[in-house]
Amino acid sequence: MKIPLHTILFLYAILVKVGLLSAQDPGQSIRIDNSMADTVYYCDEPVAVAPGIVIENFEIDKPADGIKISVINYVAGEDHLFYTGDVFTSEWDEELGNLELTGLGTAEELETAVRQVFYEYTAVEPGTGMRSISISLIDADFLPESGHFYRYIPQVDISWSEARDLTANLKYYGLQGYLATITSSIENDFIWSKIDGIGWIGATDEETEGEWKWATGPEAGTLFWQGDASGQPVDSLFSNWSAGEPNDNFGEDYAHVSQDPNKAEKTWNDLRLGGDGFPGSVYRSQGFVVEYGGMPGDPDIQLSASAVIGLNQLPEKPIVEFNSFVCGERAQQLQIQMDADVSSILYPINENALVYQELSNMPVVEVEDYGRHRFVLQTYYQVQCSRYDTIEIFFQHQPVADLNIDENSCVDYNLQLAFEGEAEEGAFFEWYSNDTVFTSGTGLESVVIPLGEGISNRTVGVKVTETGCSDSIQIPVAVKPTLEIQADRVQGCSSLDVRFSYTASEQIDEFDWQFGEEGSSIVENPEFTFEVAETGGESFDVALNVISAEGCESSDIVENMIQVNQGPTVDLNIDENSCVDYNLQL
Repeated sequence: MKIPLHTILFLYAILVKVGLLSAQDPGQSIRIDNSMADTVYYCDEPVAVAPGIVIENFEIDKPADGIKISVINYVAGEDHLFYTGDVFTSEWDEELGNLELTGLGTAEELETAVRQVFYEYTAVEPGTGMRSISISLIDADFLPESGHFYRYIPQVDISWSEARDLTANLKYYGLQGYLATITSSIENDFIWSKIDGIGWIGATDEETEGEWKWATGPEAGTLFWQGDASGQPVDSLFSNWSAGEPNDNFGEDYAHVSQDPNKAEKTWNDLRLGGDGFPGSVYRSQGFVVEYGGMPGDPDIQLSASAVIGLNQLPEKPIVEFNSFVCGERAQQLQIQMDADVSSILYPINENALVYQELSNMPVVEVEDYGRHRFVLQTYYQVQCSRYDTIEIFFQHQPVADLNIDENSCVDYNLQLAFEGEAEEGAFFEWYSNDTVFTSGTGLESVVIPLGEGISNRTVGVKVTETGCSDSIQIPVAVKPTLEIQADRVQGCSSLDVRFSYTASEQIDEFDWQFGEEGSSIVENPEFTFEVAETGGESFDVALNVISAEGCESSDIVENMIQVNQGPTVDLNIDENSCVDYNLQL
């Protein structure tokens, strides 16, 4: 594909922008290192983010360049970073959670400046959890979980293939660029919250429709999604499609981070090669996301560091083993595993809940009512700040499924079923016919199920669910067949031969034919001769009793089905031994 001139000029502008810091000694590599640091715990006072960071072998030689300290899992209104020094200019981005230090300076001055960056928790309520901090150069964002760098490059109406080719020519301190491959929710959230813009990412199904693969980066060739919006992930790989996406409208074969205000944030959609392209469209191509790192041949560089801030959780997070969803019970014993020098106490939040042995590692919780109940586990060192974890347990009534069916009886084709188990108001019912859901609904406690003709091994059942707790029952049923008697003739003279047949809705194994008082047969399609002795004729009832292959009996009778008449007699008054006239009177 020929790249347009404006794109080549744009690429040149990007290339000259990368590499804004210069190494002081060509024989030494740039180093930003905080790998020896432990978690820094925040209790009530601001704490230094990276008091032991090491920065070596480069200097900032342009006033607009510098270092970015970023809260990866930033929560606006809770997290704040600030700089206490005066050598560099600092700017806090409250929307993205970034603190930038810019200005001319040496590696030593930068190292001192980063050590003077502090974290504070600004929300009124105490915070819990961990905050991940990245320390990197301003011109790219670093994600510790992936170890990769990310940049957003805006360019209106750039096509996916142009963006792919541009990124293939980008390098970041020797790291090969490529259209971003988003393989985890952490990476997806980071790109959305930290990269200032939306655009193309490195996924496409241009090779085979419905087979979405990563076409760039270390994951190139990896199939991660099969099908359209109703498809499914491959091998449980990550994807984050918007509702109704991908949909291949008008040949949409290329993945894009969605900017549609009607779609959920952080989700993806598929677009045509150049996007929708008209002004004002939310599907107009705006740019692309570049990722660096993980490619074969990438140099081993250290352009970033990470730190971890613990909020009110100086002790390590304890391991608490319990069932968060309990069916049919109102009590549970928890098992808490933590360091030997850490103590704990478990508090109930709900008034109708109790905790026994609350100071032990195996407390017992008990509740009065079903429903959601929350408890607070405080773990603490004796002389330092405490950690608080909320434990949520849902105690739920256990429904019981039952049906009013006699398994030994034969039923009609339209079977009336009624739920006779235990279920609370609002329970959801799924009614089954032969392992297939026939109908479902909230409070649907009775239903008529058509069983269908000629089906073997029929079953009916019901599954009742109450907020995650369920029970089901499945019962085999046999159907009483419908039956109709047929005959090849129904009237005639005495010694009338009739062949009988039948139609039945099920397979029949046993037959019992009754021909009035004249006789019977047990064959499937019998022949019978009807005789009458008296003048005037006689009618005969025909009945058939059968037993189906499922053991169900059925019968049919046709009254007066066969009409048989006595035939006329013939005689003449001629003496066979006499001679007669030519004109014979008879």
